[in-house]
Amino acid sequence: MLEAFIVARDRFLKKGGLMMPSRGQIFCQPITDGALWQEQEAKASFWRTTDFHGVDLSSLHDKALDEYFSQAVVGYYSPESSVSDEVATFSFDFGTCSVQDLRTFTIPFSFPITKTAILHGFGCWFDAFFDGTTERVVLSTSPKAPGTHWYQSRLLLRRPIAVNPGQTISGSLAFAVNDRLSYDVAVRVTLDGTSVASSQTVRLDDQMYHYLSPGQPQVPHA
Repeated sequence: MLEAFIVARDRFLKKGGLMMPSRGQIFCQPITDGALWQEQEAKASFWRTTDFHGVDLSSLHDKALDEYFSQAVVGYYSPESSVSDEVATFSFDFGTCSVQDLRTFTIPFSFPITKTAILHGFGCWFDAFFDGTTERVVLSTSPKAPGTHWYQSRLLLRRPIAVNPGQTISGSLAFAVNDRLSYDVAVRVTLDGTSVASSQTVRLDDQMYHYLSPGQPQVPHA
């Protein structure tokens, strides 16, 4: 959608015209969610079967786990899931950015940990800014904002990391356009000062819808 938006700007926007939305900002934060992680892991249990009508399927179990954990989980989540008080951000100015700027970009992060937990992945959302001549309106899809039909997205790690207060994690979310009109996101995270690390590729076109999660109203509004 954003590529078409930028192409339309270049073709049709008059001098002095306004882009609506004017700017966009992506947010991410580290989260813990053992129930969701176990739900995804359990989906692969069938592929542990060693005698399915005489066929041993167990060699496919790892590939099944890769498949389920490559799904972006779309739905509300509670702000209390966060294991850090900070967020990482990345911004686009739709008045000046190019189509190429949208095709690949990276969100680096460094998060101080605030609670003892298992880091299961990252929660992500966006805000859209409508900058008028006299007023600004912000559409937020944050877990702390009223619910919208965009919900939030969670990017899970197949191999979670145990974290404690006083530690920090660092890494990045690297977005690259794929041939399915969406993005592949390469998630990389390291527990600073240790050799503990985890990585995961998430395909945003392959989404698992998890709309009935606690923490937000169950009837979204725009």
